[in-house]
Amino acid sequence: MLFLVFIENTAHIALILPAIFLAQPLECTTSRITVILLSKCEKQWGHIRNTDGYNHKLVALTYYSLNYSDPVGTGLISLVNQVVAARTLAWKGIVADGFGAFAAASTGFGGDTCAAGLRIPLPTSPLTCDIHPSPAGRDLLAQAIVNALRTD
Repeated sequence: MLFLVFIENTAHIALILPAIFLAQPLECTTSRITVILLSKCEKQWGHIRNTDGYNHKLVALTYYSLNYSDPVGTGLISLVNQVVAARTLAWKGIVADGFGAFAAASTGFGGDTCAAGLRIPLPTSPLTCDIHPSPAGRDLLAQAIVNALRTD
């Protein structure tokens, strides 16, 4: 599912893939995920550019890992980011580095974005977090978009 937000003639894209974030085994292979993502990105960018006639800037924000010390989860998110970035660049868009921003901000916490305060904490003990960014995480992702637009 794709969500678009238009700000000052710039389309910002958020690709929502709940199955990737949930702690459930995926029944898809990485090649299947890649094919699905390629198709969805191509369809959405093509619709925006060709059907809707949108000719302003397109910005895709890369996903963050929930915990950068988890090689499987982080690897899967990296794959998603590579596919989305490649298709965004092919459609003359810009890629904002949300993945790198969260990685850098969580380094002092062993890569745990929850412990770093970048995701919404849940009222549980021990500390766990929702998959969504906290206000601090949101601001970090917004800054990644601003930085990408400044370098364009």
